[in-house]
Amino acid sequence: MDRLALWIADYATYLDTGGYTVRTIGLRLKHLSYLNRFLESRGLKTLEEFGPELTSDFIDYWVSHHPTAKKIAGFRGKSRFEPNHHRNVQFSLRCFFRWAHETGRLQRNTFPLAPPVRGNYFFPEIADYLQFCREHKGLGPFFAGGKRLNLPS
Repeated sequence: MDRLALWIADYATYLDTGGYTVRTIGLRLKHLSYLNRFLESRGLKTLEEFGPELTSDFIDYWVSHHPTAKKIAGFRGKSRFEPNHHRNVQFSLRCFFRWAHETGRLQRNTFPLAPPVRGNYFFPEIADYLQFCREHKGLGPFFAGGKRLNLPS
């Protein structure tokens, strides 16, 4: 897995040449430094074997091994990170794995982008809400696709 360290260095160069700030690069790379140790602890031979199902295990590993997850004076247990820290770990993993896939280092896209919305959504209450906005908030006429919509009065 020495190759992973080279990939992380290439990823840092990519972020730097992409105009990312030093702070952002540090946040993205902070979590990746533990990825190699996690893979070795799990007996995984390649990065291809890491999948989304291992993300929560990696977060637990990161929290238990990160230097700031130490005992704090006045508390008996280890400090725990807030959910937003877990989100940051997931974001770092997603960005790194997508980059590795796009550059041809990984054959499969471990974290593919899913379309945010599938299908059409219809909320029957929206017509009443828009009518309220038109009457009480001064909302102008409604247009969709270049055509004026006629809302019930």
